[in-house]
Parts: sequence; C-alpha cells; structure tokens
Amino acid sequence: MEKYEFENRLKTAAEDPELKVTADESRLRYQVVKALIGARLAANMTEKELAKKTGIRPGRIDKIENQLTSPTLEELQKIAAATGRKLNIEVI
Repeated sequence: MEKYEFENRLKTAAEDPELKVTADESRLRYQVVKALIGARLAANMTEKELAKKTGIRPGRIDKIENQLTSPTLEELQKIAAATGRKLNIEVI
C-alpha cells in the first residue's frame, strides 16, 4: 500500500463516528485502569494483596488491570477503599 493511500484511509477512519466512539471508549478504559493500578502501587500492594483485601478474585483483578474486562461500579468502590482512595465519577 502506498503512503498516500494509507494516509487517505487513516483520514477516512478518523472521520468515522463509530471508530471515534471506539477510540473514546478505549481511552476512557485506559484512564480508569491507569488510575486503579496507580492507586494499588501507591498503596504498595500486589494484585494478590488487593484481591484479598477487596474480596475480588486475583484473576479478576488481573483481567481488569490488563483491560480484558471492565470493572463493575462495586469493584471500583472496593478497590478505591482498599487502597485508601475515594471513587469520584464525573459526567462532563
């Protein structure tokens, strides 16, 4: 594929509203996971320790942190509490 053709496809994809939604969702998921991992590390906890403190299975913590699944609101609250943080969600 020539560079010009690739750039045209990239531009067309960027204008696709469905792809924009997917990109926005991925960015949001990344931000949530980054915050969760940051809170766990700041609390000096391993995934296993976090699992024990929250009651969330270690495999589930791993899947959340590797973006293989999305955490529930209840899981977010448990993780925040276990790491000494507060959960704050905004719709702006």
